Amino acid sequence: MEGFVGKAQEVVGRVQGVAFHKRREHKECVALRKKGEDGGTTKEERAAGALLVKAKARELRTALENCVRAKEEVSECIRRSGDPKSDPTERRRRQEACLERLEALALGGGEASGSKGSWVPESTSSREDAGGREPGSLLERVVEELDGLQKTMSFQSELLRCQEEASASGGGQYSKENFAYGTTPLASFMTVFSDETVKEKVERCRLEQADQVYTVWGSSIGWLAFYGRLAFGLRTKGYEILDYLVSLSTEVAKKYDVVRDLHFEARDMLETDLSSTGILFLTSQCWDLDLKAKAYAKVAEELPEGSIVIDYSSDLTEYDGVQRLSVVRCPVSWNDQQDFHIFAKAR
Repeated sequence: MEGFVGKAQEVVGRVQGVAFHKRREHKECVALRKKGEDGGTTKEERAAGALLVKAKARELRTALENCVRAKEEVSECIRRSGDPKSDPTERRRRQEACLERLEALALGGGEASGSKGSWVPESTSSREDAGGREPGSLLERVVEELDGLQKTMSFQSELLRCQEEASASGGGQYSKENFAYGTTPLASFMTVFSDETVKEKVERCRLEQADQVYTVWGSSIGWLAFYGRLAFGLRTKGYEILDYLVSLSTEVAKKYDVVRDLHFEARDMLETDLSSTGILFLTSQCWDLDLKAKAYAKVAEELPEGSIVIDYSSDLTEYDGVQRLSVVRCPVSWNDQQDFHIFAKAR
């Protein structure tokens, strides 16, 4: 029992830590929004700021609810395990199940860390999509859908199965570490896309829709692809090697009628065509050295001149014809201070 209590207290502490972090983020976002309003921001900027504050409030509420649930889970498990008549095997199974639920709460509360950076899409609130809906509200609904999806036990279990099956141990060609799951929250994405270099390229991609595509290598369940399509109106392609994740992102796109100029494909990124890519987002954080080398070599050789690359790693600087322009630091699900490196393919 003492071993279980110690482990449970440690996880509950992490759940509470997430709540503390979310409370701080919410206060910072409210302060930034107030500062922006006092400084005379535009209608679009105020709408974007309001959306971010609302999202942070929702995350804080979820984190606080998770704290209560975590404590109740532990109390109930201790109460039931304290019965001297209970079977030791059943007691151990109950404790293990409790710890699994606590871990899920800790992960669920921390999946969407925020950012203190700028969050200003040029026209998130003023531009309407094909269905007459404002992209700001549509993006919010899609983010909520993805967040709810990733927290389900069915998703967690199926993801683990697919990762094992696709890895070398399951007969695949890549090591298991290449399939690790993580998320970049919307606020962090918007901070990165507020970088002057990225903003300029976004505008060029908008003007040259037929020739300029925003491409994501490792699109998972669609986070980064949906961000680019709905926040900035970019023609978007997301490539993901796990069929299961592609099926989920495709289902969400169909559910919310976000199928125009947004394409998800189950394909090895090393086999994709980069000839029309204007912005390339690499999710390389979990890639092993061999995969990184092959991916970077393809980027250096095939990405059109003038295109930009966003990556979690700085390793692309080692390749000829690629220049690092800037670095933006903001939180992701695995690191509160993750560097996003922005590169340009030399002309």
